[in-house]
Amino acid sequence: MKIPGAVRSLALGLSLLLLGTAAQATGVRSGELAQALKATPDLAHGRQLFLGCVACHGSDGAGEANGTVPRIAGQYPSVLIKEIVDFRARQRWDLRMEQVAGGHRLANAQAVADVAGYIATLRPELPAALGSGEYLQRGAAAYIRVCSGCHGATGQGNGAGAVPRLAGQHAPYLMRQMQESAAGGRPNMAASHIALLRLLSYEEFAGAADYLSRMQRVEPRGETAAGQ
Repeated sequence: MKIPGAVRSLALGLSLLLLGTAAQATGVRSGELAQALKATPDLAHGRQLFLGCVACHGSDGAGEANGTVPRIAGQYPSVLIKEIVDFRARQRWDLRMEQVAGGHRLANAQAVADVAGYIATLRPELPAALGSGEYLQRGAAAYIRVCSGCHGATGQGNGAGAVPRLAGQHAPYLMRQMQESAAGGRPNMAASHIALLRLLSYEEFAGAADYLSRMQRVEPRGETAAGQ
């Protein structure tokens, strides 16, 4: 069937409009991310802002052992900033986080830097929720083979590169995130990262999550609130 020229023109116009809007949104996200990463965090202000987070994450940033809410205490500020900005730009999906991270709660890039800087100073009171141990050895081997090149052998990550610290995270949360990411449920996840996760089996996911949950946070010498 021949498509009328007017319809083709309208479709082309809508496509260009959508592409332009997406490019503009990407530019806004990149600009806010760059500003927040450069900002010096005001920890006192960050503490005030974090009061809006304690209902889910807890006053010590320990999250929920059932995996619905991550442990964010002590995470690198660079990682926290990126994830908050991604929630604001709908590059990560979670209704609660999208609402809390929105502009009405965090007004600008400085506010994002402030709350991320404060969260990085927190230390959870209780240990992480562990896995069952059933697939621990298999998962540890899979993690070392596939993931340790970026996240480190003991899951410490890298603040300078905004690579998340996975050590000491709740095993159920890690399991859920790996599965969702492999299924395409994390828009901010690089395609190369997703491809690596898709190499792993269910048992390897469970074992890797268990392995990381048992790792202890290591304080790099000279680490600061800026994650340097």
